[in-house]
Amino acid sequence: MVDLVLQQGSGMGVVARCDAQPTRGKVVVFSAYASPAVYKRCLELGADAVIQKSDTAALMAFCRAMSDQENSGP
Repeated sequence: MVDLVLQQGSGMGVVARCDAQPTRGKVVVFSAYASPAVYKRCLELGADAVIQKSDTAALMAFCRAMSDQENSGP
């Protein structure tokens, strides 16, 4: 889970670096600054989801879906 606003660097840079990892997990951007253009760019960089901080229901739904997927087996 990555925020776009970091003390050092950019959350978008973190997303891009995560996407380049051979054993990458799911990458979720969780930010209060996810405008439509930012949302699109994050997905282009490899984010699996972009969720507004104000939308905790969407975050919980994403987590449940990942848990269900994990528990369903191969």
